[in-house]
Amino acid sequence: MKAIVLHCPSGISGDMALAALVDLGLPIQRLNSALASAGLEGVVVTPARRASGVMSALAVEVVASVAQPPRHYREIREIILRTGLGARAQVLALDALARLAGVEAQLHGQDIDQVHLHEIGAWDTIADIVGFAMGLEHLGADRVYVSSIETGTGAARTEHGLLPVPAPATLAHLVGFDLTSRVSGHELATPTGAALLAASARPLTELAGYRLLATGMGAGTLELDDRPNVLYASLVEVRPSTTPESGALMLLETNLDDRGGEAVAAALETLLRRGALDAWVAPVTGKKGRPALVLSAICRGEVGDLLAEEMMRATGSLGVRVSTFVRTAGSRTIMEVRYAGRAYRVKVGPYSSKIEFDDLAVASAELGVPLLELSREVALAFHREHPELPLPQ
Repeated sequence: MKAIVLHCPSGISGDMALAALVDLGLPIQRLNSALASAGLEGVVVTPARRASGVMSALAVEVVASVAQPPRHYREIREIILRTGLGARAQVLALDALARLAGVEAQLHGQDIDQVHLHEIGAWDTIADIVGFAMGLEHLGADRVYVSSIETGTGAARTEHGLLPVPAPATLAHLVGFDLTSRVSGHELATPTGAALLAASARPLTELAGYRLLATGMGAGTLELDDRPNVLYASLVEVRPSTTPESGALMLLETNLDDRGGEAVAAALETLLRRGALDAWVAPVTGKKGRPALVLSAICRGEVGDLLAEEMMRATGSLGVRVSTFVRTAGSRTIMEVRYAGRAYRVKVGPYSSKIEFDDLAVASAELGVPLLELSREVALAFHREHPELPLPQ
């Protein structure tokens, strides 16, 4: 599994995160084409190398040659839906947008659809969100891990007046992450950068080991006295763990009879990104005979409170049931088999093995080979290499 590792000694902003992924390989023309097709006329993202302290890093600038109107939450949501992002990237982008708008609405005591988004509705923020989600998709990164985040200290002048640094709109997204505040007089973590982390990242402490594949750097606009203003990004192959999660775990559940399938599916994806070991949805019959859904997740105890809060935030539920249980899990490992020039991951347990479905689905679509036929061929290739292991089903 590929992942992005972010190191944030100078904080994170939307443009720094986008620049780092462009430096890792996201084609800028692909992003510009997507923005144009979504209706952002005249909006172009331009990359350039920039000196920051002793470092030279990639920076991006979002320029609008046509006047852009302020946009409300629903307008921006429609723009994101028109960019042609894949399903997972689209969920991430919409999640980051919803977090930005939700915090803005909460801080000003308004409904999310009524908030007039000023900074959040600006075209450069849309480009940052879409570009970050597209970058993860292009690089094949399933997860993001982040180091401690430098927020800066002091005060910043905004459209809402003078606010402390880190700003309330930034801190609201960073619950559960490790923070430092060593740089005075600057706002280094912005709401957009923080929302992208909240929608996609886990603390770096959860990553046991990895193989480094590529590195990139995204430069910020500020000049700092004691360090380069740079976000460091790495594309890595996560080292598979052969030790499953056993022992005492937590089960979180909530009943939903007033949420559509799309919203519940997005909540499930968010829980998995934020540290759930597994999550699922089951249909039930609720009170008054209403059709309902039960959203469930299991997790380690240290992230239970965070995920319970996330479950309520993502679904609008007023409560979450929490219980503890003991799970016994068999050993498993992730192996790789090559067939017709492509690599496929295979999860191998003591009694069975299974080819990673996502690998099969992508290859099936690109090669034009029926998925079941391809699955059989890959399984036989694995069996020829490892006849002593269970044949993939």
